[in-house]
Amino acid sequence: MIRGESGAFAELYQKFRGTPSSIRAEPDRSQVEAEDVVHDVFVGLAKQASGGRMPRELSAYLYVSIRNRCVDRMRRKRELALR
Repeated sequence: MIRGESGAFAELYQKFRGTPSSIRAEPDRSQVEAEDVVHDVFVGLAKQASGGRMPRELSAYLYVSIRNRCVDRMRRKRELALR
């Protein structure tokens, strides 16, 4: 990805997109929302790669990033519910 190989991102996405499937098991999380979270994380990864940066441990980065995005979404939902 850092070298700009055209199929590198697609190959990486296909390899890892199903890995964090446990987020789909959460009771309030829909399939579409889970896919949105995974997509957002991969977009962030692509931006990092275009800047010449990649995480050392890709699978750990993906898990932590997805978890953090889920927590952020849950916080936003609570804020909206209180309003």
